[in-house]
Amino acid sequence: MSRKDIKLLTSNFIKLVKMICDDGSYEERKSKHLVIKFKYKNNPFRQVFPITPGHGGSIKKCYAETRRNLKLMGLEVPPEFAIKMFVSTSQSKIDDLVEEIWNMTEDEDNSNNPTIEKMKQEVLKKKQKFDD
Repeated sequence: MSRKDIKLLTSNFIKLVKMICDDGSYEERKSKHLVIKFKYKNNPFRQVFPITPGHGGSIKKCYAETRRNLKLMGLEVPPEFAIKMFVSTSQSKIDDLVEEIWNMTEDEDNSNNPTIEKMKQEVLKKKQKFDD
């Protein structure tokens, strides 16, 4: 996690929000931090990105806040075995941005969690059976 990662996360989040927010609700303010306010399905959201993150803790906090906001909006990455079929181009772009943001903000604590690893293995086995 670095400043470069925050800039990439910020740009992807801005692209996503501009595509999905309610018309005329997007606001961006820059001071010590970049504050993005918008409405999605008539619900207000606020996301703060540090312009110059001082330490890894502020970056982790930003990633966690991003994941929380995506969950609150109902934008979660579909399961690995889900198949995208007959999706419009704009919806596909939104899905790709959501997936990229989720992958960037993946909780490092969960990557070594044995329960989650076991679940991933089960999903991969089911997918392999389906492919055969």
